[in-house]
Amino acid sequence: MDEIKGNPIRRIIMIITALAAILVLLIAVVNNFMTGSRRYTGFSVTARNEKKNNANVKFIKDGKYLAAYGSEGITAYDAAGNTVWSAGVSLEDPRAVCAGDFFVVADIGGRSFYIVDQNGDPATPVEVSTTADILEISVSKNGRVAVLMQENDGHRIQIIDPYAKNQVMAEIVTTKEDGFALGIALSDDGSKLVTDYFKNKNSALITNLTFYNFSSTGENVGADRIVGAFNYKDELFGELTFTDNNTVVCVGDSSVRTFAFNHEPSLKWQKKINGKIERTKADSKSIGFLISINSELHAAAFSIDKGDMLYDEKAGIDVLGMELCNGEMTIYSGNRCRIFYPNGKIKYDGEGEENMVLVTRTHINDKYFVISGNHIDVIKFN
Repeated sequence: MDEIKGNPIRRIIMIITALAAILVLLIAVVNNFMTGSRRYTGFSVTARNEKKNNANVKFIKDGKYLAAYGSEGITAYDAAGNTVWSAGVSLEDPRAVCAGDFFVVADIGGRSFYIVDQNGDPATPVEVSTTADILEISVSKNGRVAVLMQENDGHRIQIIDPYAKNQVMAEIVTTKEDGFALGIALSDDGSKLVTDYFKNKNSALITNLTFYNFSSTGENVGADRIVGAFNYKDELFGELTFTDNNTVVCVGDSSVRTFAFNHEPSLKWQKKINGKIERTKADSKSIGFLISINSELHAAAFSIDKGDMLYDEKAGIDVLGMELCNGEMTIYSGNRCRIFYPNGKIKYDGEGEENMVLVTRTHINDKYFVISGNHIDVIKFN
């Protein structure tokens, strides 16, 4: 000990070592806090708006906004609860999708859709008329829209650029021999498309996932632009999603498959789910599931990259809805809410507003949009 006291260099080394250990511990504590250890116990309402036409209004988280849409209009709210833009439309059976700054609402069974570029000043809906009845839509981050339409003897899919005089960039026509269309998904840049068709063949149900590339790569494979196709027996894929420009997630009743789709598709990984998939959401980080196992509901998630199980927890509530944002899953019932961090730890578990019909995160970590009763609220957890 006397030797250490009398040696200033050793004393400096020991001090530096101790400080380094404290710094490492502090970094670990901060990292644990940031990645999912703080558990919130309450919340406060920071903004409130009245709902209008309650029975007819639907809601969708649209980038950093919340969009309320119905047969007569669309309104977008920001994380402060302010109305960002509002527009009148006329739709019988509206369905909305969004990507990047673009919001699209279509008249399912009708022949028109509206697209809004939210960077516009003002944000103004552009109406597009279609040649046949709309079954499904998908939108890219650059504003191109894929429209699946029903025709007498089959289906027609068009990729439309509403900002280039409604130019049809690509078109796919199928007949009843090709089967019944279930869904479509358009890539972020609007150059790649995945379709899901099924048909009965020799008393078996056959599903076909077809991959189209409308970039210069697709020119080399022929006029149909098909760069890959995968057939599956006795399996239907109800959800097709591009989680980024080159990754496609296809979810069935009890399985999930993820494809890498740069120029041509290749299977990245596939999982058989133990139970029935009740709900699913995907983002660039993970795929979230609500799974019914022996009549008990589980909240589970897999990583997009390798399909690793991130967590599998009992839901613990009678789930009315589910949302996923940056890997964070929110499930909710009429007046109860549970929020999971991306690592599966609980962020919040408790009561919410009365009669909740939607709980979803804003682009600010601890602020959430909550739709309940007659209100559109922004809340902050504390």
